[in-house]
Amino acid sequence: MRYDAIVIGAGISGLTAAALLAKRGVKVAVIDKNYQPGGSCGAFKRDGILFDQGASMLFGFGTKGFNAHRFVFNCLEEPIDIIKHDFLYCVNFQGQRIKFWADIDRFIEELGAVFPSEKDQIKRFYKDLETMYRHVMMEHPNYTTPDEMDPKRSLKNLVRHPVSYAKFLSYMNRSARSLLEKYFSNPEIFKFYNKLTSTYCYTTLEESPAILAAVMFVDNHLGGSYYPAGSTLFLPGKLEKIIEENGGAMFMEEEVMKILFEKELPTGVELRSGEKILGENLIYSGTVWDLYGKLIESSHTTDPWIQWAADQIPTYPSVVLYAYVDAQVIPEDTLPVEMLAENPDQLDESEVTVYIPSIDDHTLCKKDGHV
Repeated sequence: MRYDAIVIGAGISGLTAAALLAKRGVKVAVIDKNYQPGGSCGAFKRDGILFDQGASMLFGFGTKGFNAHRFVFNCLEEPIDIIKHDFLYCVNFQGQRIKFWADIDRFIEELGAVFPSEKDQIKRFYKDLETMYRHVMMEHPNYTTPDEMDPKRSLKNLVRHPVSYAKFLSYMNRSARSLLEKYFSNPEIFKFYNKLTSTYCYTTLEESPAILAAVMFVDNHLGGSYYPAGSTLFLPGKLEKIIEENGGAMFMEEEVMKILFEKELPTGVELRSGEKILGENLIYSGTVWDLYGKLIESSHTTDPWIQWAADQIPTYPSVVLYAYVDAQVIPEDTLPVEMLAENPDQLDESEVTVYIPSIDDHTLCKKDGHV
């Protein structure tokens, strides 16, 4: 079998790439060793109750801000029902409940009450980031990689807001901590932001890129967070639907064992069964360790690249506990996402984030319970 494009991995990134290509008439094959697509974004059912297996707080569906998911579904011309959370979440930190209001000014006031010595700096920090975010991300949203951007358009944007673009680009090779150090001196507020970056990407302030943190800190409020009505299963389900409706093929429970090469160019894949699937283009949506440690034979790469991949350190792991509880045990003011930061001094196993999607979506379980 031969395809225009082969996508290895049916997580959200792989499905999105495949769906966009299929919609444009590209003959696509998606291959994944799991029995259902979606990666960590999906659900399972027990006794009529739906549990999210992983992802439960999604971003990028808003009308403003970095709304990449909205852009994708508009391109696909596929409707999807989305529930917007009134709050991003609530962080329980050092005995304080800090709610992430959509109104960024209200959040600034709430955070300033927790760190009164930094109140003025908190205002300056968020106003600076918000101005940059509006100039760079909102006025002219872009959904392509920098090398694909129109140079003329980029130059016009740069001339219009040179200071904001200069700041934004200066964050490329800096840590989030170095960004915060320009504004804050209270050690406790650094601990708070450490919890935030650990929630987003399981990295500390020192490990998180400043450019990523700067966008997240503002988009939390201007963009917001969302939940697909009926469970997160509907997100990969919609993408799979587009792929199949446009002639694409889904190879589930099929494991790619190696990438095939001809004249040093990738030409396809070989499955565990021995079957070979050929393609003009390959898209990889998996881990860097599998790519360089298993799928690409050493004769088709270099020792430095193999070592580079092996040296990558995985982010802090998570353990997920699924539970269905009586609705009465959940306090009335509980938000769908609550972070319990037990140890403010470091990231460890005592850190718990509770996701209760049934607070906003009552179709997931019975009325007298919560998942």
